[in-house]
Amino acid sequence: MTEDTTGTDRLDAVRQALDSGQGDYAVHLLQDHLQKNPRDVDALYLMASCAHAAGQLDAAISIIAGALLVAPDRSDLHYTSGTLKLQAGDARGAEAHLQAALKVDPGQAAAWVNLGNLYRSQGLLTKASGAYEAALEQDPGLVEVKTNLGFVHQLMGHADLAIRHHQEALAARPDFRLAQHNLLLAMHYSDAVSPDQIRRASLDWATANADPLPRLYSDRGQTLDPEKRLRIGFVSPDFRNHPVAWFLLPLLAGLQPDFDITLYSVVTSPDGVTEQFRNSGITFVDATLMPDESLAERIFSDGIDILIDLAGHTADNRLLVFARKPAPIQITWLGYPDITGMKAMDFRVTDEIADPESRLCGEEGETLLRLQDGFLCYRAPVDIPVAAQNRGERPLTYGSFNNLSKVTDTCIRCWSEILRENSDSRLVLKARSFNDPATREQIYEKFRLLDIPNSRIDLMGQVDGLDDHFRCYDLIDIALDTFPYNGTTTTFDALYMGRPVLTLTGDRHAGLVGASILGHLGLGELVASDVSDYVARAIAIGRDADWRKRLSSNLRERLQASPLMDGAGFSRRFSIMLGDLWRDFCHRMDGG
Repeated sequence: MTEDTTGTDRLDAVRQALDSGQGDYAVHLLQDHLQKNPRDVDALYLMASCAHAAGQLDAAISIIAGALLVAPDRSDLHYTSGTLKLQAGDARGAEAHLQAALKVDPGQAAAWVNLGNLYRSQGLLTKASGAYEAALEQDPGLVEVKTNLGFVHQLMGHADLAIRHHQEALAARPDFRLAQHNLLLAMHYSDAVSPDQIRRASLDWATANADPLPRLYSDRGQTLDPEKRLRIGFVSPDFRNHPVAWFLLPLLAGLQPDFDITLYSVVTSPDGVTEQFRNSGITFVDATLMPDESLAERIFSDGIDILIDLAGHTADNRLLVFARKPAPIQITWLGYPDITGMKAMDFRVTDEIADPESRLCGEEGETLLRLQDGFLCYRAPVDIPVAAQNRGERPLTYGSFNNLSKVTDTCIRCWSEILRENSDSRLVLKARSFNDPATREQIYEKFRLLDIPNSRIDLMGQVDGLDDHFRCYDLIDIALDTFPYNGTTTTFDALYMGRPVLTLTGDRHAGLVGASILGHLGLGELVASDVSDYVARAIAIGRDADWRKRLSSNLRERLQASPLMDGAGFSRRFSIMLGDLWRDFCHRMDGG
């Protein structure tokens, strides 16, 4: 570069260097240019880009701040500052700069998108929805925003609206994986969608996306030992502080002596529980950055005999790893309440109550493995006393701590009828979505339309710490399950805290988990057959204080003495199931 090159040429040379991967040379050119032109905003912007690319986030933020001192009305600088601060976890600063960018240029769709992402992370769902809608007004082709908007509506309890947004995203981009999985999950929250519709949608997804992929494992020419020590693999994005982890830990402790276990972790935000898994003595593979094909090849090369999926169609799943059949036997369990639909997924673990023979909607999909005494084993994540039995002056209080996605309008109508019949009673609902004031008001309004004033409802948002969460059970006397999608962790938590849970027998696995849990506790009186029965039982239980006292006095002990908290027994049954599957497989391969 000659000494008389103009500033524009210099910046063009910087851009060319960046495009060709010559970051150090680009920085050298910029430093030389900025020594002579320290107020060149475009050069400062490029220098910030270089710092960000080099992983120097704080430096990039500082450089952009300097550029804004020179050009405080530049929308692109405010947008970049907001985006960088969002990455740095500075929510307040990010919001201020994104808002400033939009004040200058309201049509900047990317700023609306990032603002929506920020609000969603803060649980401000109504603001997030508004920001995403504004982004779509500027650019209707943003399919990622369409499915993000759908997910926000799901969190707000608008399942049918969520489904519509996911469908619109897929109409624009049929191969959009996130929208595909989001749609299948959202369908489970709507009582307008039948189990057969969900099953058919799952099979259609698999036919289009999973079944055509080439398989790594071939059944041909194998010499198999039916009595070998098996290698078991688990794949999950939830080896972290998540309900899946708490249900998995009791099983792993029991399986370790008899199997060689490998955890293939695809956790995007590891935490202390992730470290607990990592340091458990079990082989731990951080596969988060591995593409599906590479992870499948790794599992195949590890010689895994039975591979277990813990996510189904939930967030960050790796179903397309399983579609490539890296292991001879593949199972889905725990993290998703339905089939995956894939031909490469051989089995789904359940039990005789959660999936009775009479409720099957067809023979397609995974073969069901019904574990005796329940398909779940609970371990309380905290050591805390049972909720108080004496409520003092507090009126009879019903409660549901399920996420708002599960609270359908049918639930609200039932709960309102219960409150009207027990005129002195109250209702406490607790969900992270209630951190959003506008979402709280929407729920209050639904109850007001059913003649239940705000004074009889408490809507609680997220609380800090597990101890504080469990202490919230002091506030209620009877837990009301949701439908058509029951609670699972929340049902166990309530029972552990000595609170009876009333559930409704549904027409799908997601609507029969409550019946499974209570059935295996011998508490059939808490399982309603239909909506009318649900309301009648809730009213009767509410009026029978002596019955509640007798039940609640030993409910934790009853749970602890049951198969549902017997980690050793559950592991033994699971172990027998795995061994039987392997021997049956070897027998078939041997021509039996």
